Amino acid sequence: MKLLIIGIDGGDARIFSGFSMPAVEKIARSGSTIPLTQHPLERGWAAMLTGRRPSQTGALYIRPDKQSPSLLSLRYSLADMQANPDVVPLWQRINQLGGRVGIMNIPTTYPAPEVEGFFVSGAGGGLNRVEGIPDEMCFPRSIKSVLENHQYILDLRLGATPYRDPHLLCRRIDEMMARRTAAFVELARTEAVDFGFIGFRGTTVLQYLAMYEIESLLTTGKTATPYWQPLLASHYRLLDEQIAHLMDSLQPSHVILTSDHGCVPWQFNNNINGKLLELGLVGRHTAIRRSIKKILSTWGKGAFTTPLRDLAEGRMALHESLAFGHWYLPGIYINDKRRFGGPIQEDQIETLVTSICNQLSEDPTTRAAQITPKPYRRGFSGEAFFDELPDIWLDCPDSYFFHSEIGPLSEPNPNYGPLETLEAVNTGMHSGQKGRHPIFLCDEGTASLRDSNSPTDLRLVYELASRLFESATRNSPNLERNP
Repeated sequence: MKLLIIGIDGGDARIFSGFSMPAVEKIARSGSTIPLTQHPLERGWAAMLTGRRPSQTGALYIRPDKQSPSLLSLRYSLADMQANPDVVPLWQRINQLGGRVGIMNIPTTYPAPEVEGFFVSGAGGGLNRVEGIPDEMCFPRSIKSVLENHQYILDLRLGATPYRDPHLLCRRIDEMMARRTAAFVELARTEAVDFGFIGFRGTTVLQYLAMYEIESLLTTGKTATPYWQPLLASHYRLLDEQIAHLMDSLQPSHVILTSDHGCVPWQFNNNINGKLLELGLVGRHTAIRRSIKKILSTWGKGAFTTPLRDLAEGRMALHESLAFGHWYLPGIYINDKRRFGGPIQEDQIETLVTSICNQLSEDPTTRAAQITPKPYRRGFSGEAFFDELPDIWLDCPDSYFFHSEIGPLSEPNPNYGPLETLEAVNTGMHSGQKGRHPIFLCDEGTASLRDSNSPTDLRLVYELASRLFESATRNSPNLERNP
């Protein structure tokens, strides 16, 4: 195998450093550690698979959706990823360069595309069931029997399947990892692939759940709740063993070990809509009335197509707000007519963006909370998915998690504490969340392909993989296939 990419959902070098992981340490010691920063709004897997920013692929964790009651949704699929004809997925690029690919369990790749080699889809993008193996998940279909023979587990999500016994949960995650590794090794050998890409998601399940316990271990040398210490040590040991098994069995000439994002504590719940309510931009009708009158005095009576009476009377609907924040998003959307059916006209957006940024920047409570608003969408004018982006981004501490209801600007996350029982855990994210610094380790030969223009985010995966196979094609021109 020429190149093996090992992707660990939520893999974080800071966390790995707290556990014995000799296989990871060997890759780091013999190769290069490259610091990357991935924007919290961007889907890291899609950046690896396309080499593009979400302004070109729409690969955002949350996106505008007029059909949704909240005006945004988490939906994203392989079809969305390929909607821009300029995007050439990584598997297609490697095939064009003469390499056979073997890809397994990378999110948002359903249904499995046709490739030279094999492809096993990951969950998400329309594949949300976590039991069984749908035919459409496999290319070619014949590899389904290999997965079944290994009792392959597609995914495990706490929100879909509640676990009350942490020992059972950890055992299931570890089984999922080991079975995936065994199936991948068999298929990679049988299909004689040149390029392998395998994803492990179980680690992020534990980190989202028990981040408080992990932080305690990293800072004090022990978990707050005693039974978590051996469970966590066992998990990271087994993860490391899977990495060692992949390296030993497949003997890749080059390797990249990376993740779609890092993982950080979720210490605070945050809400920008309460502050927007104070500014008269969202929420109660009395605040909206004051805001509209103020803006009308500046912009003129033609500022809104929606009658003032309809905006000011009755309970406010989100569709009638002037701007709004949302769950999962440290940002603000202007509620314009074209994107959301809201009251703001196209030529009024930038004036409102500037006004909101100025007011929030001058607000003492926003400043005390270390929240800094910055115009965002305007920097991507002309991009294919320009309209998907929030108008304002809120730079803030990594420990913040934003919500969509009207509430306090910042308050402690009640779940960030010792995890003595799983009885109250009903969602995947509990005390941990996505971080902006994914792990990225690679061999020196791969690292040498970077240049001064190389991206400093996960698009680097696409660039380095492409360059490795481009180099091989130059040495053996007959390898390249027609697109």
